[in-house]
Amino acid sequence: MAVSPGLEARPGRLAPDGPGLVNLNTAGRPEVPVSPSPPILGRVRPEIPVALALTLIALAFFWPLIASSGAVDPADMTLVVPGGELAAGALENSSALAYDSLWVEVDPSAVALARGAAARSLEMLARAGRAAEESGGTGLSSRVLAAVRAYRHAAVAADSSARAASILDAVRPGVWRAVGNLTSGDVQAALAEWSEVAAGVRRAREMVGEALLNLSSVDDSALLSPSHVEILNESRGRLEALARELDVILALFSLVGGNPEAARRALAAAAAARDGGLSPEEALEILSSPGVREFLTGVSSLSPGDAGRFGGQLAQLRALVEALSEAAQGGEPRGPGRGAGAGWGERPND
Repeated sequence: MAVSPGLEARPGRLAPDGPGLVNLNTAGRPEVPVSPSPPILGRVRPEIPVALALTLIALAFFWPLIASSGAVDPADMTLVVPGGELAAGALENSSALAYDSLWVEVDPSAVALARGAAARSLEMLARAGRAAEESGGTGLSSRVLAAVRAYRHAAVAADSSARAASILDAVRPGVWRAVGNLTSGDVQAALAEWSEVAAGVRRAREMVGEALLNLSSVDDSALLSPSHVEILNESRGRLEALARELDVILALFSLVGGNPEAARRALAAAAAARDGGLSPEEALEILSSPGVREFLTGVSSLSPGDAGRFGGQLAQLRALVEALSEAAQGGEPRGPGRGAGAGWGERPND
């Protein structure tokens, strides 16, 4: 099957189903490792706008041939091919933009291009679907409708991912400042920063959730190319990793915001204990303060593995609060992952 310009052909073998649409039977959905990169706030991924620009150039070439005339033409079923290519390309780029947006600056024009490609894809898929429905329920029309449904979910997921990227790009600096203030023990400054970005983070998490929900509805076997199955799996992996990171950040600041005074006392005492300036009696007194032990247990229950690119900061925070627990027990050395009280054991994926 020909691949529209602007989308790279990926290695893979087409299923031997003869001419026409390709039926892929994919077993399982492999987890996609996501490699973290250092927080360079000024970096922009140049390949994303280039790829999307090429995709839209291809669309500009085909569009005069596929502009709607108002009547349903059986030949419109062929629009599922360029529509599917656009949906796959938009999903690939928008999921990468969403994942990167919490870490580096993204180009707003790349986000706009991804949303535009998703919208054009939906238009073509709608025409292909109408033509298939009018064709009388043939085997070909059934396969076209299955492909249309699959790529429609992918295109909607692409739009949701692009919207999440735009939101996270705006709140990213504040999120990093809030996390940095918290790990340094400045609860007041952390909450002040968080109050400015919390709504945006929650909204972005909703968008990521909507994208993942749509991707869960994609029938892999209805996709037209093995490369599209690969794009689907890679995009899902990126969005799942981003969702876990956002969940950890939201849970952490929910703990802090739920009892700021307890968080402040716990972190101040933990810093003193780490520096050897807190006796066991003083540490026990702090631990008996309202909300302090609950805060420590809550922090210890968060997984640095789930925190992804924030894993280092979360591990630093966990080590800090564990110093208070150790001081309360007289500073006795502990093995890895041990702590005082319920909830201090390491989770299996740490």
